[in-house]
Amino acid sequence: MDKYYQFGKNKLGPLLLGYSKWLYENFRKEHIDKVYFFSRDGYLMKQAFDLLYKENTDIKTYYLEVSRRSLRVPILWKNYSLENLLTMLSPSMLIPVISIFDAVGLNASDYQKLLHKYGFDLHTTFYRKDLLSNSNLMEMYSELSQAIEKKSLSEFENLKEYLKEKNIGGKFAIVDIGWSGGMQRFLQTTLAEIGIEADIYGYYTGVASYYKRNLTDTNTTLNMHGYLFDFMHNPTDKDCRNCFVGLYEMLFLETKGSVEKYKRDEDGNVFAQRYPYEYCIEGQMLPEVKCIRNVQKGALDYVGFNRQKNVEKKDKLQQCQELLKGGQNPSFETLKLFADFRFFDEGEYYNLAKPKSLLYYLFHPTIFKIDFLKSRWKTGFLKRLLVLPLPYYQIYKFLKKNS
Repeated sequence: MDKYYQFGKNKLGPLLLGYSKWLYENFRKEHIDKVYFFSRDGYLMKQAFDLLYKENTDIKTYYLEVSRRSLRVPILWKNYSLENLLTMLSPSMLIPVISIFDAVGLNASDYQKLLHKYGFDLHTTFYRKDLLSNSNLMEMYSELSQAIEKKSLSEFENLKEYLKEKNIGGKFAIVDIGWSGGMQRFLQTTLAEIGIEADIYGYYTGVASYYKRNLTDTNTTLNMHGYLFDFMHNPTDKDCRNCFVGLYEMLFLETKGSVEKYKRDEDGNVFAQRYPYEYCIEGQMLPEVKCIRNVQKGALDYVGFNRQKNVEKKDKLQQCQELLKGGQNPSFETLKLFADFRFFDEGEYYNLAKPKSLLYYLFHPTIFKIDFLKSRWKTGFLKRLLVLPLPYYQIYKFLKKNS
C-alpha cells in the first residue's frame, strides 16, 4: 500500500474527522446555515465535511477562492504603513525583502534599481525586530507609497464585485486552517468599507498566540474559534504545530496555485486569478503532487470509513497524536516522505527540512541560524542534520524560548 496514502489514513484522517464533527457541532449551536471554506487549505476540509453531512440541507457550504494576498492588497490603501504591514505578514523572525514587495502586491524584480539605491538586492533578508529601525528600508518603502496605493485601489474594485457576486453578507461562518485571523480581519474590513453588514464566525484548526496583532484597530473584534488550540479563549493552550507548520499546511493544499487577485472576463464577470501552481514546472507536475493527493485520499477514506464514529467527546490532541508525533518528533521514514518538499510562503520557496552538512554549519554558524529560521519543519531540519536519537521537539522548544 502507498506510504503516502497510509500516512493520510493513519495520521491526517483522525484530525480531519474530529475537526469536521467539531465544525458541525458549532454550526448547529450557533444556528449557522451558510459556510464558506477558504481556498486553498479549505479544499480538503470542505470535501471531508460534505462527505459527512451532504444529506443535511440546512447547512449550505461554499468554496471561496481567496488568499492572504488577494484580501490584503485591496485594503492597503486604508493604511499601508510598514508598521501595519508587519501585522499582516507571516510571524517569522526573518522577513525577506521580496516578501515585503509581495505583501503589497508588487514584484521586487521590477524595483531592482530602487533596491540597489538603498543597498539591498533580491536576496536581502531582515530580522523582524530590526525592520522598523532600518532607516534605509523605511526610506525605500516610502518611495513605494504611490505604487502601493494605486495597486491597492485598483484591486479593491474587483474584490468588491467578487464578494457581491458571491452574495457574501449576513450571518455566516468561514473555515480555514488558521492561525491568527488575518484573512477574517481583511474580509471584515472590506465588507465594512463597502457597506455590507456581516456577522462572521471564524473556525480554524488552531488560533495562535499572536492573534492579537489582528486586533490593533480598537474597532476590530474577531469572532474566532480554534480546534486543536485556541489562545483567544484559552491563553494557556499549547501551539502543537508551530515546529512543523509547513508540513501541516501542505497536507491540506488544493492542487492549484494560490489566488493572486480578481479580474474581469470578457463578459464582465469577476473571477479569481491564480498564481501558477508551485508544483507544476514547465507544464509537468512534480512528484509531490501525486504524493499529496494520495495523502488526502487516505485521509478522506478514513473519514468515510469512520463517519459513524463518536469522537466529539474525545480529547482532540489525543485523537491527533499520530500526526503531531510525526511532525514534532519525526521518524526517518516520515522525513524521507516529506523533507525535500518545497513550500511556498510570502513570495518565497523553501524546502521543508533540507539542511546543509553539519561540517558546513560548524564553519558557518550564521548560515545555520538563517537556514534553521527559514525551515518550515524545524524538528525535521534538526533531526536530518544531527541524525542522533534526540528529543528534537524539546530541543526546538528550548531554542524557541531562548531565541
